[in-house]
Amino acid sequence: MVTLLYYCINYDPYCVALYHCFITLLCLLDKYLTRGRKQCLPLCTTKARRLTLLIIVLFRSLAFLQVTGESDCRSTQRLSLSRGVITSHQHGFIAKRSTTTNLLDSFNDWTLSVENKRIETIVHVDFARAFDTVSHEKLQLKLQACGITGQLLLLISNFWHDRSQVTKVGRHISQRISLTSGVVQGSCLGPLLFLICINDLVSVFNTSVTPELYADDLKLYACLSCSSSCADFQQNLDRLTEWANVWQLTISVKKCCIMRVGNRQTLDDGPLHQFVLCNDTPKYVNVVNDLGVLVDPY
Repeated sequence: MVTLLYYCINYDPYCVALYHCFITLLCLLDKYLTRGRKQCLPLCTTKARRLTLLIIVLFRSLAFLQVTGESDCRSTQRLSLSRGVITSHQHGFIAKRSTTTNLLDSFNDWTLSVENKRIETIVHVDFARAFDTVSHEKLQLKLQACGITGQLLLLISNFWHDRSQVTKVGRHISQRISLTSGVVQGSCLGPLLFLICINDLVSVFNTSVTPELYADDLKLYACLSCSSSCADFQQNLDRLTEWANVWQLTISVKKCCIMRVGNRQTLDDGPLHQFVLCNDTPKYVNVVNDLGVLVDPY
């Protein structure tokens, strides 16, 4: 097992400390299991089960360590952000980023537009069951694009491979079904894997629009001053539709909406432009719930 771990870490210098820690843990486990007698204690004993769980946690740390050289999950996310692995437009599941930072960035841009008497057009996009519909095969391709290959890629792939679930209501339990898509919610790797899955979404837009993400919550906004800017905005929505189709993430157009932000005079004088998303037309609204905050056009 020690030899297997040694080759799994590919002689990465960042893994030296973890490697020695793992050897020490194995020695302690061997000493405990053989203490007082030569045969091992049953693995069902409480202390032996705790030691086994420690080894599992250590293997999880190995996955984070191989990616960034840091064993702490938050350090992994910070380094991923600083090295460009996670886009700066993403505010979900990132240390020192939250719904507050997402709203501050957006409100700052919208306030500047209002002060300059411009109209900001905002499209709120809703992905239907995004965490549960992530394709495992395509997620593996995105991991490879991030530079995760070899034994580490195999280790992470085993995290979602051959998983199943049941539903329990009272004393009744449903039949077991296999999970063929989705990331494991409530786990350490689940949120990070989803961020990697949706990370390249912002790259499909041009510089005329600003995307802001909080996990799977996306909003696109831009100042539309002429017909050419409206056509360019529609092109960005078409790129969003194409990206969602390629990566098998469904956009719930009925839950998407458009809102304009500006002062009353400019909003009354400005025309309403109709946009198409996934062969449907999102509706205009006067109030939108943006990450728990109600926002109106004024």
